Amino acid sequence: MRDTNLASSIRENLGSESAGQWINVMDLIRSSLPFLLQAGRPTNEQIASSDIGLAGFSGWRDMVETLPKNGGLGWSYDSYKAWKKAYSLVLKHPYLRDLSLSSSEINTIQRENKEFPATLEAFENTKEKRKDALDGRRLNAVAGLQKQLLGAKNEAAALQTNLENSRVSGDQFKSLVLQLRQELAQANEKTGALQVQVERQTSIAKQRKEKIESLEKNLEDYNSLKFTHERFGKYVKNLWNSSRWQLFIAFCKGSLPKPQEVAKIVNRKS
Repeated sequence: MRDTNLASSIRENLGSESAGQWINVMDLIRSSLPFLLQAGRPTNEQIASSDIGLAGFSGWRDMVETLPKNGGLGWSYDSYKAWKKAYSLVLKHPYLRDLSLSSSEINTIQRENKEFPATLEAFENTKEKRKDALDGRRLNAVAGLQKQLLGAKNEAAALQTNLENSRVSGDQFKSLVLQLRQELAQANEKTGALQVQVERQTSIAKQRKEKIESLEKNLEDYNSLKFTHERFGKYVKNLWNSSRWQLFIAFCKGSLPKPQEVAKIVNRKS
């Protein structure tokens, strides 16, 4: 790889695209490497006999993308293709040489119009219309942004209102919870008091039941004693009214009560 005068001249003008110097670069390429601007791929013979081959490169792209220290241009091949496209319009419309336009501006006009302006006046009119259209789009974009901003502000205000309402609702909810807790504590207190009363009434009822059972038992004993007393009384009355002969016969038959039975009756009576 070795540097060439062509590569050196091209590198000197690569950084001046905005000032229209890129056209000088393309003029150099056209004068030194005309086959690059022709249709189709260059042949190996064209490459080998040109500054590309003399610099030791096998192709134009290789030379474009190789660093300057190695004899290349240190450039972008995509940028070259954009310059080449705009340069074809410069060759077709020479008035473009004097407008100090960038390749991007020329390619944009070409892309946005079915036919490229044939004269300088038509080009200026096209640029003016494009400027008005851009201004209109900018105004629309600004209006859209302002509308979005207003919507965002309204949403923020609504959110703030909802937040404040939620805070109020939250305070009300806390107050309600506190009130319910107080009522629950009071209910628990009343329940405890009622529980004590229930236990007390249960104890009283138990005592009354035991007293009733005791009274029922005493009544039963009393009735039994009363029956025995009445029966003994009748038996004694019968004995008292009997004659000695009747008592003797009863004694012989064993129908008189035995002493132990009389003692039981007497004990129960007492």
